[in-house]
Amino acid sequence: MIKYSNLKLEIFKKTLPPDHFDIQNLEERIQFVKDILEPSVKSLRELGNETFYNSNFDQALIYYQQALDEELKSSNSDYSNVFGIHFEIAQVHAKKDGNHTSEVNYLQKLIGTQYLDDTLHSAVIYSKIAEIYGCKLKNSEEELKNYEKCLEIRTKLLLIDDRLIDEIERSVKTMEEWLAEKE
Repeated sequence: MIKYSNLKLEIFKKTLPPDHFDIQNLEERIQFVKDILEPSVKSLRELGNETFYNSNFDQALIYYQQALDEELKSSNSDYSNVFGIHFEIAQVHAKKDGNHTSEVNYLQKLIGTQYLDDTLHSAVIYSKIAEIYGCKLKNSEEELKNYEKCLEIRTKLLLIDDRLIDEIERSVKTMEEWLAEKE
């Protein structure tokens, strides 16, 4: 149907004036059909979320990977979407494997990729890993180590009075005090 409509559109463009109503109408109809047949990144991500909550982890990984591939192919790729999808993939690994260590392993592999090494994005991932160690794995030493790495990167890249640095400094200080009391 789309092939036929595209052919018809080409004929219209050759035979009708450029601003003719039929050309615009046909272009809109073709786009409408494409939108229905080719799911967008958002709907792939939503499908991933839905299958994740239905405990269909393998299918969720497929949808998330497709959403990630589409987002990375896009000329105006939004890194907040990219990271959101990566965090969701990490959660799927944790649920699928039944432990949060696989979630940490997935996120640690991300840090080694070329577009993340020692950037603010990697600082966000270190912070997320610290949260997992603290809240889910109850490993305070690893939590502190990851917060310190996050702080190191943010200190290197941001102004010294940036609130992101203050936020992590407070977390590091709290963890150090807690670990000192624990000993």
